[in-house]
Amino acid sequence: MEGEVRAGLKGFQWLQRMVIGLFVVALLAAIVLPIYTDEIGWRLQERAAYDGVDKLFTELCGPNTLASPPFWMMPARYYSAVFNSLFDSPIYVRLSGILYALVWTAMVLALVRRAGRDGPERIALTTIAIGFLSIGTMPLLLVMSRPEQPIMLAWTAALLLVLGRTGSGAETTTASAWRRSLAILVLSLLAMSYHVKGVATAPLFLVCLLLVAKGRQAVVPRLVSGVMLVAGAIWSGHYWVDRFLCPDDAAAREAFEKSAGAAIVAADSSAQILPLLTKALGNLSLFLYPGTVAPRASPMADWLPAEQITRADSFTFFLVVVALWSIAMIVTVWCLLRAMRRAWRERRLDDRFLLAGALLAMFLGWSAIGFTGVYEATFTVPMLTLGVVLALSTHDGGPNFARGLTWAAAGIGLAGLVSMALLTAIYGAPLTASTRTPGYVPGQHFSITPFGFDAIRRDTLAVARQCGIVDPVAKQRLLLDDLTYFPLMHSRLPEHRGALLPPYVAAHDPVEYLRSIRSDGIVSWCAALPPAMQARAKRQGKMCCLAPSDF
Repeated sequence: MEGEVRAGLKGFQWLQRMVIGLFVVALLAAIVLPIYTDEIGWRLQERAAYDGVDKLFTELCGPNTLASPPFWMMPARYYSAVFNSLFDSPIYVRLSGILYALVWTAMVLALVRRAGRDGPERIALTTIAIGFLSIGTMPLLLVMSRPEQPIMLAWTAALLLVLGRTGSGAETTTASAWRRSLAILVLSLLAMSYHVKGVATAPLFLVCLLLVAKGRQAVVPRLVSGVMLVAGAIWSGHYWVDRFLCPDDAAAREAFEKSAGAAIVAADSSAQILPLLTKALGNLSLFLYPGTVAPRASPMADWLPAEQITRADSFTFFLVVVALWSIAMIVTVWCLLRAMRRAWRERRLDDRFLLAGALLAMFLGWSAIGFTGVYEATFTVPMLTLGVVLALSTHDGGPNFARGLTWAAAGIGLAGLVSMALLTAIYGAPLTASTRTPGYVPGQHFSITPFGFDAIRRDTLAVARQCGIVDPVAKQRLLLDDLTYFPLMHSRLPEHRGALLPPYVAAHDPVEYLRSIRSDGIVSWCAALPPAMQARAKRQGKMCCLAPSDF
């Protein structure tokens, strides 16, 4: 009997290794994933280290477009500026996304080791975590180089600090309490430096701050850090929301305020807020974001090749994803209820119970905001996954539950393996083919290939010289696209075509707008320009340029 148990455990270990190994391979293989426009657009919007201010794609929103970030956001801006200056090519956008995804994966593995009671449970929980993260397009979404990545790294590091504390009831020395509390504060400020989503993680950081140090010596460090964390959240919340309100662009403002959260912030009275709160509660959904990872026949903005899967097959994939998460959520609620009953009986709360609750509350709360972009899954599904894993680790169901957990892990691990195989079959060939031709990917008008950029850079600089743009540093408000941004990123306050030229419908005439801000020119992929602009443009290869005199 003991030999059978050992053989079974060894089999599950091999399954765990296969799931982790193939997941890592999937992240590395995502090098062929075209770079979606937002991945470069966010670099253009957080340029305070270059220009002294952050901005949006353009200045159409009005006076709030150019915003000086709080001083404590500047380290993140300097880091971005140094990284982008040293690695000024689209290939490094994708490589950095892969690197951060691999680092986060290592953090998840460490977190599960700290949460699990013993070897078999750690194997099961690891397989569940990586298995769920392997389903659908999640491995591709995790490598997208957007603000979700540093935010995810920050809150996961905070979880590790909490679970790394030795002895759940042990008191902490004063020095250690200050170190741990300030570390949580710094991580929270880092998350809030990158995106308004970092503000949404403030409750989780507050829970981590509550748990990271115990005892009377920890009261003052936690209290001081907590006050500073709340102040930082209020400060950054105002900063981010004010940037996005767009008083001078009605279309952009209307699009932003379609989200319940943004509309609530912009509301002027309690009479406006109450119906918006009702709308937010109506938005609550357990499956909005987990279901987003199912491959689609028509992916959002063609971030993946379209028509690679039928709508019927896509819906079947979605149903399988929903079924797996439904089972996981039911068991999660059961574990949390038992943990709550045990806490009442023992007059002591399990750290894992509180962390799981905070993660699941954030996941559910973000669905109320109403954002539906596919990259929202990068922000929410990791929360859901680790919330489920931490909740499962609190179980006290005895050997029967442990046995069931092991078999459930095997099922989710196998589902992850099958999903990664299907993802390869669906997208492997077209994604590989997209790497062969530099520039914008045919059929994916908002994506560029990370390969072959040297020729693009050479033609960009050559055509820019034809328009008098010899030294980019001396030029201002150049209208650029995802290909021309890196060669000309040292110009001042560059504009992004994504908010001004088709397919975006701008409220202002692009040429008149560029004249009004005294733009020094347009440098872009020729095919991305309207026909009238192409006719007046100077050309070098597939790159075009218009000087102000050509407007």
